[in-house]
Amino acid sequence: MAESHIRGFDVKLVSSVTGRYKCSMCKLLLREPIQTFRGELACGSCYSYARRKNPSVCPIDGEPIDDTQIFPDRHAKREILQLKCYCNNKENGCPWIGEVANAEGHVSTCDYFLVMCTNCGGNVIKRNLNDHLINLCPKRKLRCDYCQVEIEADLLEDHQNSCAMKPRECPYKCGQAVSQNDLYSHVPVCPKIDSGSTCPYQIIGCKSKAFTSKKNLDKHLVADIAAHTALTVSLVESLKLENEALQTELVNEKSIRVEVEQTVIKQANKIAPLKVQVLILQTQLSDMMKEVSESKQHIEERTQRVIDDVQAQKDLGKEESIIAIQEQMAVVDSQYQEFERKLQNLDTRGASSGFVGNSIEMRRDLDNYAAKIDMIETNNAVISANLSDVELKLQLLENTSYDGRQLWKIDNVRHRMQQAVTGKVTALHSAPCFTSRAGYKFCSRLYLNGDGMGKGTHVSLFFVVMRSEYDALLKWPFSSRVTFRLINHDNPRESVRETFLPDRNSSSFRKPTRDMNIAAGCPMFIQKEALFAGSFIIDDSLFIETVVTPT
Repeated sequence: MAESHIRGFDVKLVSSVTGRYKCSMCKLLLREPIQTFRGELACGSCYSYARRKNPSVCPIDGEPIDDTQIFPDRHAKREILQLKCYCNNKENGCPWIGEVANAEGHVSTCDYFLVMCTNCGGNVIKRNLNDHLINLCPKRKLRCDYCQVEIEADLLEDHQNSCAMKPRECPYKCGQAVSQNDLYSHVPVCPKIDSGSTCPYQIIGCKSKAFTSKKNLDKHLVADIAAHTALTVSLVESLKLENEALQTELVNEKSIRVEVEQTVIKQANKIAPLKVQVLILQTQLSDMMKEVSESKQHIEERTQRVIDDVQAQKDLGKEESIIAIQEQMAVVDSQYQEFERKLQNLDTRGASSGFVGNSIEMRRDLDNYAAKIDMIETNNAVISANLSDVELKLQLLENTSYDGRQLWKIDNVRHRMQQAVTGKVTALHSAPCFTSRAGYKFCSRLYLNGDGMGKGTHVSLFFVVMRSEYDALLKWPFSSRVTFRLINHDNPRESVRETFLPDRNSSSFRKPTRDMNIAAGCPMFIQKEALFAGSFIIDDSLFIETVVTPT
């Protein structure tokens, strides 16, 4: 049996909240939230349960982690417990509204949850159960109006229609109501029979006309006794045959039902093992798909980190080399074209013209020139790329600050969002900045389509410590407070803020050994829908402020 654990709060909130407060594992509202040093959030129980498979790796982002890099997020817990929510039985009519902290206590005493009726098996709201049992349950017992026998409510109508005690019109049309059980005793005293106006055998086929007196009726009964007996025997025989036919039909139906039930049982016995196999295969497929998805995401994240760590070359003197190479390529290309024309002329003249040897030698020279052109084009592409990186580097240096405060403008937001969604450009980097002259060097990293647990649903924002020439003079690990602010242009008070203190044991804040440390921050900084719904974008641009303050 699979080990279970306590999941998040399964409640219906009065107002929507940021997806940051949803557990990435159980998808519910965070219960006893924990936060990793990289800013990932999850239910404490869900995270511990998932880590048992591999305690040295974070189950959210797949990166190495230890217990010292995981801590309770008491701020998130306090905010979550104060959120307003409805009772989970709101659809059943419960009017309760309260804080998440009290929701489970209320549910344990709520009278609006569904219970099963022990009579009919239907689902009924608990507070309505007594009324259901007394007035609405189709299996409640009711008395027949005629025979006073208790019958289930859903069968009562059919019973009363055929009840032997139900009054019916006299078959001789005397005007009296007679039950089937009283019909035998009613016939001798029926006014139609007693007055002699109707033959009692008329209802089974006697064709005699009305009689004027009881005496004439008696004579008729004596004289036609044989005919009346024949009618009675014929009726009885007809009823007997009809009864036998009904019994035969009933037996056949029972036989067919038994065969069908046996066939269903056989098929069920065959299907049962197949269902088990299907469930096993579905489970295996689900696990495989999950592993593939996690592996793909892990590879993408690692690839992106490698790309982010590549530094632009600073050789600005290569622009003149490119111009010279381009001129050289033009000369070589002209020579290549000349050789091509000569070679075509030689080929058309044929071997009889005596140019076969020259043609072969010229073809060899032509191949050598083609190889040179390919090599030059390759070098040209590399140098062009280097120049582009150098230009970008110059732009970044122009925007560098030295006071620990950075205001980063991201333009063409919608185009960049589309590029992020399609995977063309997943991460954006701010210009490198310093906390002071010769201080800590850092930059901000933005994923418009999210990263880690925020991928596809949120914008992710991270803080990156960078290597600089002054690191030997600084105190490590980095310990200053970091604050992100996404500026709301219409109402600055509604700007999105996130603050965190570095984990001193995290490799993200140790002295850099590479150009960039592992990023840390907020994978679920803001929902993508909220970004476009609010007043955060102006002239297709975002403004993000990063402030580093000593603790």
